[in-house]
Amino acid sequence: MLIPDACIAALVRPEYDLLKWVESNRTLDRRSSAETGLKRVSRTPYLVPLYQWFVQDTVKEIIIQKPAQIGITDWVVDCILWIAVNDPSPTALFLADQETARKIMRFRLDPAFRALGLVKKKQAKNSQQDISKFEIQLSNGFYLAVAWGSSISQTASMSFKRVFCDEVNKPGYAVIKDEGDTLDRIRERMETFGDSKFVLLSTPTTDAGKITTEINAADVVYDYCVPCPACGVFSPMKFDGVKWEGGKAATREQIEATARYHCPACGVEMTDDDRQIAVSQGQAIAREPKSGEKIGYQLHRLNSLFKGGNLARMAYNFTRSQDDPQKLQNIINSTFGEPWIPRVSVSADDASKMILACRSATPKLTVPPDTLCLVAGVDMQMQGFWYVIRAICADGSSALVDYGYLLEWQDLEEIIFRRPIGGKNVWRMLIDTGGGKTADAYISRTEEAYLWIRANNGRGVQLFACKGSSKTMATKLSVGQPIEKTPSGKPLKGGIRIIQVNTQAIKDALWWKVERTNESPEMPGNWWVCADVEQQYISQFTAEEKRRDRSGLVEWVQVKKDNHLLDCEVYAFAAADPELFGGVRGLSRQLAIVKAQQARVNPALNQNKQPRPNPYLEEY
Repeated sequence: MLIPDACIAALVRPEYDLLKWVESNRTLDRRSSAETGLKRVSRTPYLVPLYQWFVQDTVKEIIIQKPAQIGITDWVVDCILWIAVNDPSPTALFLADQETARKIMRFRLDPAFRALGLVKKKQAKNSQQDISKFEIQLSNGFYLAVAWGSSISQTASMSFKRVFCDEVNKPGYAVIKDEGDTLDRIRERMETFGDSKFVLLSTPTTDAGKITTEINAADVVYDYCVPCPACGVFSPMKFDGVKWEGGKAATREQIEATARYHCPACGVEMTDDDRQIAVSQGQAIAREPKSGEKIGYQLHRLNSLFKGGNLARMAYNFTRSQDDPQKLQNIINSTFGEPWIPRVSVSADDASKMILACRSATPKLTVPPDTLCLVAGVDMQMQGFWYVIRAICADGSSALVDYGYLLEWQDLEEIIFRRPIGGKNVWRMLIDTGGGKTADAYISRTEEAYLWIRANNGRGVQLFACKGSSKTMATKLSVGQPIEKTPSGKPLKGGIRIIQVNTQAIKDALWWKVERTNESPEMPGNWWVCADVEQQYISQFTAEEKRRDRSGLVEWVQVKKDNHLLDCEVYAFAAADPELFGGVRGLSRQLAIVKAQQARVNPALNQNKQPRPNPYLEEY
């Protein structure tokens, strides 16, 4: 949007002290901030070094690896406003995608320029039209282009003095065309200016992500370090310094009452109030006494003075993510601001030892006494079926109670419908419906599975058809729309839903449970195999390894011929997961409701309960 000279002349006197200029001129409102009025950088003391580095001529690149929601985007807005007023020059802001660019333009940049007096109210209509063009232009020479990673070609003929790239780990920056890597192409837009400034910032993902790769290549890396109130030593705050009673099984009340941060130098305990005081006195300290043009900066949410940095809140969220590696990765990335390091498989011998360490005291075909239900996973072959049956216990743990190979559908029916284990029948079963067609068969194995499920779904077991997903999924499971016909056109009365299974994520979750069972066998929610588990099971369960390819992508790769029992365990895991119609959690709630109803109907079930006093009587 082109702004008249009269507006430019009314601007505040130029200041080269960015920090001082922001606190004198930047006004916050409810649309973009939890606090209103003149901005006070003291509320985010860990950002002070960034304001200082941005105006230092010796600093050419700033790489920021950060958690989510700690004010970095607003720092970028501050820098852009300062450029517009004090050093007008062509500037670019790259976001991850077009929708994010639109929101930043509408809800952050446009209100900030208006609050500074760069846009008059009567220009609002025209301003909105310019916003849709993703650019702002002032008559003093300032120009801002707002774009996204995959749209770099739109700026091919432009040169920029300063460039900000936000969330560079998002997929938008991963688009590689004939011109090469996105970040390299953006850097090329800055070669015209000898005093250019390049800022990269992102919440990390894995250790192979762009922001982690960039910060590891920095000339010098800084941490925001805080002083201990007892020994005075400055150190970066890390989550491993947060301790509380009860460990990973602690209740919210335990965590809130006992969570403390322990100084890594002297071990003294710091309350949340102590932590906030220390953060306000912190400073950026280099990991090594170096200097250079490319600076890296690592931040942690423990540095935050807002509620996100609360010790108990952080610890509680951490404990509730222990059974799901996807949730745990989100905590490590978005809360700790640290990269998730995927578990790249150990050797085959070590993997086998880990499975053996998960043996319980109970043999095959024996269920634990606190078993809630049995779930089954079946991997259909061209001939026969591999299967696994697991007992799901009240504390969230699971135990392998049966596994093997069956030849015919009748054999599968015997196992699933007519053979209770420990007095319990299978509650839910998932069967992989992939498969071809044998030479002498009239229909495919997939069609056989569909018809068998429809014919047997009323026999007391929840039967689901499933299929491993070849596409990236945001969740572990996805329930498809009902299929009304078989592949050959035969009608399926009532339809059948295919459960898409995120096999990569569930294998991560399974091995996470194996590792946790090895490390903390006393914890609830662990994963067990039967005491007499055979080598065949161990060999098939360890038939895949997690490997990193040339592009840095880490995925499970089959390294042995047979992995059928691993697939069965994946389907059994999916059968119990809450993402599939509530899973075992939903069943547990149903059983609790039934028990309460039975207690009301049958007074004998309440005979051990003490009578409740009547508050309206003086004596009872």
